[in-house]
Amino acid sequence: MGVCKLTDNIEEAFTLLESIIAIETNDFAYHNALLNLAINLPRDKESIAFDLYQKLYDSTFKTKDIKEDELNKLRTLALYYQAEIYSTDKNYINTLKNLRKAKKYASDSDSLYILYSEYMLEEKKNEDLKEELIRKMIDKKIKLDTNHSYPISFSEIHLLHYIDLAFQSSNLALFNEIINYAEIHIFNNEKNKFRLIYEASHLSNTNQIELLNYILNSQYEIEELLHFKVLKDLSILNSSEYKKFFKYFNEYKEAFKNRENIDSSDILLFALAIKHESDLKNIDEGLKICNLISTKLKNITDEELIFESLIIYYWYATLYFSMQNKEKSILYANKTIEIINESKKERTSAIDEKGLKNISKQMTQIVDSWIARVPFISKKKYGRNDIVKVKYLDGMIKETKYKRVEADIFAERCDFI
Repeated sequence: MGVCKLTDNIEEAFTLLESIIAIETNDFAYHNALLNLAINLPRDKESIAFDLYQKLYDSTFKTKDIKEDELNKLRTLALYYQAEIYSTDKNYINTLKNLRKAKKYASDSDSLYILYSEYMLEEKKNEDLKEELIRKMIDKKIKLDTNHSYPISFSEIHLLHYIDLAFQSSNLALFNEIINYAEIHIFNNEKNKFRLIYEASHLSNTNQIELLNYILNSQYEIEELLHFKVLKDLSILNSSEYKKFFKYFNEYKEAFKNRENIDSSDILLFALAIKHESDLKNIDEGLKICNLISTKLKNITDEELIFESLIIYYWYATLYFSMQNKEKSILYANKTIEIINESKKERTSAIDEKGLKNISKQMTQIVDSWIARVPFISKKKYGRNDIVKVKYLDGMIKETKYKRVEADIFAERCDFI
């Protein structure tokens, strides 16, 4: 009853569990009450939880008529949860101490995550722990734990972390072993190893680009969709470096032509590419990229995607304004304003509320500029033939008539000095 009440009346659940704990019977019910109460206590009562875990650990040595492997499971959990509390307090010495103690009682399956946690906490990485983890999994043919949902239970997420851990570009032997084992023995060839590597890359803090390139180097062995996703991810991850970005984006762009559906990440990626070309004054190339994605945008009906697409029409208007194409710059500026005004949303996935207001203002200024021909970036008003001094993104300083740099100022390729 106490466990059931945890889902709908936590105060009553605590009262029931505490009444069982007070008896100290050192039996199954007592152990379960201790564990469930400790796990569900709020953060500000961690010290109480710590003491409950200690009671649970001590009780396992006073218990009779319970199998040793069940008691070892409870000891492992009690010590692991105490280690988590030490970790939140940044007491890493005692965290490691508890993890190493828990490892003595852990089953082969549970010991994998304890080994991983120990490895990740050590300042000077012990490569023997990594080797022990992978070797134990493979040699003992450990499968995913489908019966428990404890933090240390061997789950698919843990497997992805172990795949990331095993990756070392200078020595792929251990990595190849784990991905082959996972594909054949854990997933019975129902989940492709490259798919697992891709999922692992999304959890990685250090190897994401390397893992994606590993998949890309095996492109003739992977399915078309996965190849496309890898190219997209690599483009986004290298978006700050022009040459690397276009190395992947150009491949992605070719694959994109064969895709029927698009999502917001496609729109974002195309917008990044267009901005790169705009910054380099490659106006024609920027328009080619606009044209490619616009063929897909024409057919979308999803309101969220239509709203996301405003960034493409923004660039259309900006680029055509740079070319002094009055008709098309006004057309796309009005299209951008229309999308913003018709939506109830205050931000896209990449543009916040302030950014949207700025875009709307810029588009209005494009339309107005063909009539008034007044500058719209600086607070100071300039005539078209007034001399201004501007600084470009590459550091170049230019002094010329306002009309000659008007489009560059608007496209944010340069700023007033």
